[in-house]
Amino acid sequence: MLFGTSGIRGVANKKLTPEFSIKLGLALGTALNGGRVIVGNDVRLSSDMLKYSFISGLLATGNEVFDAGLAPTPAIALASKYYDTGVIITASHNPPEYNGFKFWKNGIGYSEHAERKIESLFFKKRFELVNWNKLKKVRKINILGEYVDTIVGACKIRRRFDIVVDCANSVASLVVPHIFIKHNVISINSCLDGRFPGRLPEPASENLFCLKGVVMDSGADLGIAYDGDADRFVVMNNKGELIGGDILVAIFSRYYLENGRGRKVIVTTIDASYCIDDVAREYDAEVVRTKVGDVAVAREIVKRDAVFGGEPSGSFIFPDVHLAPDGPLASLKFLEILCSWDLDELVKEIPRYFLIRDSIKCGEEVKEKIMNYVRENIGSVFDGDVINVDGVRVNCKGFWVLIRPSGTEPKIRVTVEAKSEERARKILKRAKKLVGEVD
Repeated sequence: MLFGTSGIRGVANKKLTPEFSIKLGLALGTALNGGRVIVGNDVRLSSDMLKYSFISGLLATGNEVFDAGLAPTPAIALASKYYDTGVIITASHNPPEYNGFKFWKNGIGYSEHAERKIESLFFKKRFELVNWNKLKKVRKINILGEYVDTIVGACKIRRRFDIVVDCANSVASLVVPHIFIKHNVISINSCLDGRFPGRLPEPASENLFCLKGVVMDSGADLGIAYDGDADRFVVMNNKGELIGGDILVAIFSRYYLENGRGRKVIVTTIDASYCIDDVAREYDAEVVRTKVGDVAVAREIVKRDAVFGGEPSGSFIFPDVHLAPDGPLASLKFLEILCSWDLDELVKEIPRYFLIRDSIKCGEEVKEKIMNYVRENIGSVFDGDVINVDGVRVNCKGFWVLIRPSGTEPKIRVTVEAKSEERARKILKRAKKLVGEVD
């Protein structure tokens, strides 16, 4: 398979070579059969290599290409509504040696059906090259101004904030100064550099010690950090404490259930905390859980007319604006919330559980074997209701456990939530032992 949870990912010049990239362009170009494609990329050192070989494949199959240059993923997703397909070349939160491709249509990531069609053409090499006189051109375009205007216009922020922003040396730097122009901002890791010298692209707590120091030293109201393509964001309070992704989903859910004009559905993923259900219950609302990945969340939002959707990873979707995860937009929406509610009070009001997210490294070739073993044997380890939406989740009395293969990295992910840390760690140990039993 080519596609994982969020497009295609791999190490540059190992899996993702120029040969791979041109074949992918030929496959997409053949499927589109003379379409209009917008292409953008993040700052990774391999992005130009992959982009230009990919564009060659699109051109060879008779497509017109619009090169948006460096751009956040949500900007390409938003712009894809005006083209036959949008493509972003990025590995999002993965380390610098990785890169990838993600396809968008009408503002939503490609469906599994569309991905399977590309895969079939790719592996069977059924490419349809056009005659020389049918070849089209590449046009350079700038979409960032319209993107900024769209997301700023969708938010109502009634006060000025003191903010520290960490742009991960990547494409968030191209838009964040414009969306926060009315606020007092200190920016770190804002120079574009595909080596990511300031920190790794994933905005995890272990990578944000600089942000923590600047927030505490400056007396800022909060800190905000983005991942490598700005589709994710995280928040740090004025004490330098990172607000958990599950808590953020719950906070956004509460805000939109109070202001959603009667819509009573929240969409989140199978790995999200019980606290979201607790918040929804206060509003007599329904929580719909999908497999992990923004495409699954977005499609369920459309299906259920949900008021909000989000993942604990830091991906948040605001359907009244558009249907892609959007870090800069989420930042503005969070400031909108803070105009009415105090951050510390918001966090305190969310019911608390102890949740652990862990992983076990494994090769891509053994993921299926491990997961088959888990499905066959998990009932002998945990007694509860089994859900197979994405991997295997078991809901037991007082806790749940989820074992699923990563769609972006060579790992099996193990997530556990319980009322106490002691119990959660015991459950995690049992779950990891089950995964480790596979030879």
